[in-house]
Amino acid sequence: MITTYLQGGLGNQMFQIATGYSHAKKNNDVAVFDLSNSHTPHQGENSSKYKDRLFNFTHMNNVYDICNKAFAQPGHAFCEIPYEPNQQLQGFFQSEKFFLEDKENIINIFREGLKNGYGEKWIRIVNDLNILRKSVNKPIISIHIRRGDYLNIL
Repeated sequence: MITTYLQGGLGNQMFQIATGYSHAKKNNDVAVFDLSNSHTPHQGENSSKYKDRLFNFTHMNNVYDICNKAFAQPGHAFCEIPYEPNQQLQGFFQSEKFFLEDKENIINIFREGLKNGYGEKWIRIVNDLNILRKSVNKPIISIHIRRGDYLNIL
């Protein structure tokens, strides 16, 4: 069993889940996530809010009691993750290199989770953007302004 300690905002947690899922699959293991025990200070919603919706992956409480062999990502750059059974991954894993082999499958799982939850509107928006991109034959660029935990920094 492989898990990832979920921390940070939604985007961080998505990278962590994708990495844990891909690492488990690559090693013929299963990925399980504890959505009730995460660290999301000043980040908006707790991981459990996305259970059975966007986070449509296997989950169970107290998985850290089973997955007690920790691998901590050294720094923030891509690195190979050695495999151990009952492993807990700790880090942000903010590179698609951690899950590139399973990228399409992971996207589809997140997309299915959106369909099961509240994301039909967002799926329509993404589909409309894809149609627009193809019709103008140029890339579409999006800019995200981070606010959340920075609003009260000064």
